[in-house]
Amino acid sequence: MLNKTRVITAICMVLVLVPFMLLGGYFFYGLATILAFVGTYELTKMHNRKNNLPKKIDILVSILSSLLVIIIMISDKLMIGNGYNYILFALLIVIVVLLIMSMLYAEIKVSDVFYYIGAIFYGGVSFAVIAALRNADITATKSFYFFGLNINLSGLCLFGYVYLTTIFTDIGAYEIGCRIGKHKLIPSVSPNKSVEGAIGGSICGTIVGTVFLVLTQHFVGFNLFGIDGIFLNVVAVFFISLALTIISQIGDLIASKLKREYGIKDYGNIFPGHGGVMDRFDSVILTCAVFFIVLAMFGVVL
Repeated sequence: MLNKTRVITAICMVLVLVPFMLLGGYFFYGLATILAFVGTYELTKMHNRKNNLPKKIDILVSILSSLLVIIIMISDKLMIGNGYNYILFALLIVIVVLLIMSMLYAEIKVSDVFYYIGAIFYGGVSFAVIAALRNADITATKSFYFFGLNINLSGLCLFGYVYLTTIFTDIGAYEIGCRIGKHKLIPSVSPNKSVEGAIGGSICGTIVGTVFLVLTQHFVGFNLFGIDGIFLNVVAVFFISLALTIISQIGDLIASKLKREYGIKDYGNIFPGHGGVMDRFDSVILTCAVFFIVLAMFGVVL
C-alpha cells in the first residue's frame, strides 16, 4: 500500500529538483550549498547528541562545509588561477579551525574533529562533486535554450545518467528483494537486504543506465569516452553502469552501517516519509564521486 506522505514528498522533491537540475550552473551549485549545509548538520548533530557535545558546533561545522562548496563553485565557474590551490588552502583553513575548536572546548576531542572533517567531505564536499558533474562541459552538437539560457546538455545527461542508474538500482533491489529475496546480503548491517535483491538491482540499474547514456550520447551528439563504434561504446557504458550499480549499493550499506552504529533510523526528517538529506542522497553521493573520478581518469573532466 502506498504511503501518501512519501508520495506527496517525492512529488515535491521532483518539482524542486528538476528546475535546478535543468538550469545547472550557479543555480545547481546554490542548491548544492544548501544540501551541503543540511547534510553536514545531520551528520554532526547525530554525532554530537550521542557524545553530549555543544549544539552550537552543529551549526559551525555546517557553515564551514557550505563555505567549502562555495569556494569550489568559485574555482569551477570563474576559473580563478589554479582553482585547486584555492580549494586545498580552504581545506587547510577548515582543518585548522576545527583543531583550534577542540582546544577551546575541552569536551571536544581530536577524534571528534576527525569525525567533523569526515562529515564535511561526506555530507558537504560530495554535493560540490555532484554539482561539478552536472556542470561538466563536454562538446556536443546539440544545444538547448530555456528562457534565453543555454542549457549544458552534456552535463545534464551525465548527472541524469548517474541519478537514474542509482534510483533504478534502488527500485530494482527493493522490488526483487521483496518478491524473491531469500538469502541475506549483510544482515548485521541491513537485515532486510538480500543477495537476490542486490543482483536484481544491479541488473535493473545497468539496463536503464546503459540505455539512457547510449541514447543521450547519440541524440545530444557527444562521445563521452571517444570510443569509435557503437558496439564498443555500448559495452563500455554497460560495464561502467554495472560498476556504478555496485557502488550505489555499497553507498547505501555504508549509510545503513553508520545509522546502526548511532542507533537512529533516519538522519533527519526534512523530507516527511523519506528522512533527511543524507537518507535521500547517500547512494548518489558515492556513485557521483566514483563516476567523476572515472571521467577524470579518461580526461573528460578537469
